[in-house]
Amino acid sequence: MEWIDAAFLQPEIPRLRAPNMHRDRHGALEYIRSWDDDMFQRQFRLERIDFNELLSLISPRLAVNEEMAIRSSGSCVNPELRLAMALRILAGAQYLDLVWYRVCVNHVWGYIQPVLVAIHQLVDNVRLPYSIEAVNTITEEWASISRRRFDDMDLLPDQVGATDGVVIEVTKRCADYLKGRDPGVYRNRKGFFALVAQAIVGAYCQFLMFEIQWPGATNDCNAFEQSEAIPWLDWLESQNRGWLPGDDAYSAVHKRVCTPFFKNNFATHALKSL
Repeated sequence: MEWIDAAFLQPEIPRLRAPNMHRDRHGALEYIRSWDDDMFQRQFRLERIDFNELLSLISPRLAVNEEMAIRSSGSCVNPELRLAMALRILAGAQYLDLVWYRVCVNHVWGYIQPVLVAIHQLVDNVRLPYSIEAVNTITEEWASISRRRFDDMDLLPDQVGATDGVVIEVTKRCADYLKGRDPGVYRNRKGFFALVAQAIVGAYCQFLMFEIQWPGATNDCNAFEQSEAIPWLDWLESQNRGWLPGDDAYSAVHKRVCTPFFKNNFATHALKSL
């Protein structure tokens, strides 16, 4: 079997690493900067001045080794490009939109994850208003939107927000995460594992509250009653201010929550009016 021994003694042929693709990231940034203000806001849901302010805030957290990046792929994915990618994803883009930015699609999450962490740590602007001045500002924004869209009608005077819940699909929870709990509590009524989030927003889609801490089997009503919204609504009640509209899942949650009638309530009222 000398030929086998000889085969193993043959010198190993070195395998050369395929060269990285050089990408024109500067050209991608120039393309983004060439957009007019309307296009810029539609793409990123931010005005240019707000984009630049956010960029200046998070840039120190997103330092990159430019020399290494230039040697590797010809240019670096700098903080401006990373923020543009993150905002496009948050605005609802699909990953194929990112071909504009000259990045490898497989590396998208690695680029935007530090951006999201930096925004979360540095931009503390998701809070419910606990001053009359702030409430007045929010109600006027809702009134302005209502008058513009519904022929100068103020449909819900003194509106302070809008609320709803969302179910976010997740993978099955592992035993370490569950700590003895039944994994079934994370199964949504539609059959998949999920987490339930609750949110309150202002007239211009800004978050006033966002909480995601309930397993998928929790209904919106129970989740809302355990959120920070209830103390806020109690405060509004003490000030005799504000209405918060929601769908019929929030019926009877709080006297400051405005919900539609159930169908059987419509029938009851119709019979009483006869």
